[in-house]
Amino acid sequence: MNLQIENLSKSYDKAVLKNINLKIENHNIIAIIGPSGGGKSTFLRLIAGIEEAQEGRIIINNIQLSKENIKEYHKKIGFVFQSHSLFPHLTVIKNITLILEKIHKIPSNIALERSKLLLEKFGLIEHMDKKPKHLSGGQAQRVSIVRSLAIDPDILFFDEPTSSLDPVLSYEVLESILKLKEEKKDFIIVSHEIGFAREVADYILFIDKGYIIEQGSKEILDNPQSPELREFLSKVFSWSSKN
Repeated sequence: MNLQIENLSKSYDKAVLKNINLKIENHNIIAIIGPSGGGKSTFLRLIAGIEEAQEGRIIINNIQLSKENIKEYHKKIGFVFQSHSLFPHLTVIKNITLILEKIHKIPSNIALERSKLLLEKFGLIEHMDKKPKHLSGGQAQRVSIVRSLAIDPDILFFDEPTSSLDPVLSYEVLESILKLKEEKKDFIIVSHEIGFAREVADYILFIDKGYIIEQGSKEILDNPQSPELREFLSKVFSWSSKN
């Protein structure tokens, strides 16, 4: 995956991201970490084309995002939100096949076969006829991952996929994401799970107060150069050691 960002800024009532510049080449998995409210999720949504920046350019895998190509771009990516976004009135299997059939124009028999194979792979096949309200939070989030995978995306985006889950359910979801690394899938993940970021990512961005404060390989977690990242990690690891 190649990602180039030039002078990227985003504001709501106040500035959230401030003149971001970034160039990453030939990395498969990027983890974005940092304090709450620092701009991580906004940054991810901009790269995924879910929101539009006021200023700047985003070029990902040689595609510059624009109003003209955003619909086609969305067909090539998958996005998993903080809480599952499954259609509550549809069964698990229909949640997956509907997108394949209606958006990607895949014949229903092929869509069904592909969906079943993925559900089997992620240990969810026994739940295929259930509606989301009959699933645990972890199961529903894993179905969301399967739905994103079903379209065979070029890139997957994860926005704190375990933030609303307890530790056991978080483990289920993170194990599913780890499988994607084993399969050489490209993805970008915002996560508060620092240990997981260290395990899965080959490039890490630390975002705070609207800026990329520090970036690099996972070694920056062992030897942070900025006072902001040192303070952030000291708080994270200090709290972890108490529990």
